[in-house]
Amino acid sequence: MRNKYLILTSFNENYPECRTLIVSLDLFNRHIGNIECIYILDFFKMLWKEGL
Repeated sequence: MRNKYLILTSFNENYPECRTLIVSLDLFNRHIGNIECIYILDFFKMLWKEGL
């Protein structure tokens, strides 16, 4: 998980205008730094409702 966090952090530094998301089976949405961890069903709701 640590390596994935570093990759996403590096990506976010190069593309600060983008949202950085991790879609997870964990029921609780949270932020880790500037990375959003979103429950998969909440992600689908956001995708269809807001178009992300």
